[in-house]
Amino acid sequence: GWIVCYPDANCTMGAGTPNVLQVMPAVSSPNTVREEMSGASVVNFNSSGQTGAAFQFVFCDNRGVNYAQELEVNLIGRIESAQTAGETVAGAALPGC
Repeated sequence: GWIVCYPDANCTMGAGTPNVLQVMPAVSSPNTVREEMSGASVVNFNSSGQTGAAFQFVFCDNRGVNYAQELEVNLIGRIESAQTAGETVAGAALPGC
């Protein structure tokens, strides 16, 4: 799953008080989510909305790669999802899941 929070990667501020904006549960097994570019498990956005790194998340579906979904975050913080299952944002085939 994932947690959207501020102001830091540990979702804490000051004395450890969480500043949680949204919580999503983990994907159900045997489905998986993986970050393809660096294996990152945390995406940090700075105060201008930039990430400083690019990320490619692939949501694998147990029915196969034709049902997989992709989400990309670019260096300036723009988030884009693929329009077609089984394809990247650019329209290329996703790697096997």
